[in-house]
Amino acid sequence: MIKSESISERKEDFFVQASLDILGKEIQEVPCKIYLPESTMDKPYFWFRPSKIQFDILSKTNKTSFSAVLDGFNSKKEVTIISPEVYLSSKSTRYWGPNSSESTLKGEPQNLKVVQVINLADKIESNRGFLNIWISPNSLLEPILMPQYHYHGDIKYDRVGQIEFEISENLIVTFDKHFKTATQKNGDLKQSSFLVGCAEVDSLQINDTKYENEIMSLVDNFLMVASLGSRTRTACLGWEIFTNNHIVKFYRSEISFPSGKSEFLINCAFPEDLKGSNHTHSLIDRSCFQDYLKTCFPALLSYPNPEILCDAIVNLVPGRKRTIEESFLSMFSSLESLILDFRKRNNLEYVIADEEEWKSRKKEMHESVTTIMKNYSGEQRSYVYGKLDELNRIPLRIVFEKFCSEYNINVSDLWPLFRVDGIIGLSDIRNKLIHGDIISNDYIKMLSEANSSLQYMLERVLLTILEYPIDKSDVSKTLLFYDQFRLNWTVDEQIKFTDYIDNL
Repeated sequence: MIKSESISERKEDFFVQASLDILGKEIQEVPCKIYLPESTMDKPYFWFRPSKIQFDILSKTNKTSFSAVLDGFNSKKEVTIISPEVYLSSKSTRYWGPNSSESTLKGEPQNLKVVQVINLADKIESNRGFLNIWISPNSLLEPILMPQYHYHGDIKYDRVGQIEFEISENLIVTFDKHFKTATQKNGDLKQSSFLVGCAEVDSLQINDTKYENEIMSLVDNFLMVASLGSRTRTACLGWEIFTNNHIVKFYRSEISFPSGKSEFLINCAFPEDLKGSNHTHSLIDRSCFQDYLKTCFPALLSYPNPEILCDAIVNLVPGRKRTIEESFLSMFSSLESLILDFRKRNNLEYVIADEEEWKSRKKEMHESVTTIMKNYSGEQRSYVYGKLDELNRIPLRIVFEKFCSEYNINVSDLWPLFRVDGIIGLSDIRNKLIHGDIISNDYIKMLSEANSSLQYMLERVLLTILEYPIDKSDVSKTLLFYDQFRLNWTVDEQIKFTDYIDNL
């Protein structure tokens, strides 16, 4: 979140003469105050103080690139600040007279990098760099801290259940809690904590953009797996690295920062009502979480289409409050995408795959329809002709059955995906919602039950694809069966809901 503080309310971290580039046109020496985040959950921002000529140019655009260099007293470069994109807003000019004015613009930098040079008298030659990855809150990635209070006032923390994970061959990350102390306006000290991933890296590769992108891509994928298992959307917010001659800080701003609350708490209207339930906020229990990560992260990377799994996780764990209808449609879309991906990879799109052969069969069907419907009008027959291509597509229901059979996924205890024994399927509910039909408040409870069932189905599918046993998760058949608060509907309620949906 970008704070809307005025220039005078907080002391800037840097004051620079910036170079801005707007579609190849460079503007030099634009005065700019830079405010770095006070916490990892904040974002950096700029305040520009351009001249009148500079403001006339900047006021006509909403985006620019940014670079600035600060020299030390020895005239050597000490700080380099770069942002490939800065979004401009809050443009204003205050006139003090006919020839005197003061203009300001606010800048929201994307992917801001700050490189500080350390000039030590005695340099120790080393290729080691110490990396801290800033991560949004996730209670399962954080170690449990056991405070030890000493008689002289010191507090030390013992860490229990700390996770260490090999994200790549050259990146072993240890997840930890770091603390930061800030002085408040009244002089009080305030301590806050934040989640970090700590690692040693090769400092020679730090300025290699390709290396950075590869590492951050792996970290993002790892945090997707962590998001699924914890039911808490988790993201990399940026990073800092310390070497023997540099301190590099990188701030991500192109993503929304998750709150750190579990999806259960975000979307549950009355969480207190479910205290007696066996339902957990997370999909995987803390005691199994590291094993879950070790199993599922390699499975994600080796899957033929990992992006489709990540998209499904985002729709399962968006990290923000949604309406039931929005939640249902986004999760159904992800489930459908996974099934269609399976269909393509297993040649289950068409009954007759050969295009020329299908043209011949289609022509024969066309002639048969003409003969059978000779007493109907040409317009009526054309409606049937238009449906012939659909006959060559293998029904989604069949593909889903093969999908479940291939992966050995059992969803018999959940609300059926397709209509069974006169009871509407989740697909029927989806068809109504996608066309804008509004469900009456009298049936919100049943829509909520269907939505939960769809969630459990999608979670089972993802866990199975990622090679993790469902029996060790919160959506195991046994746990759901014995939990009176979940899958809580009667056959009569389903029949009434079916009648209602069919007559919408």
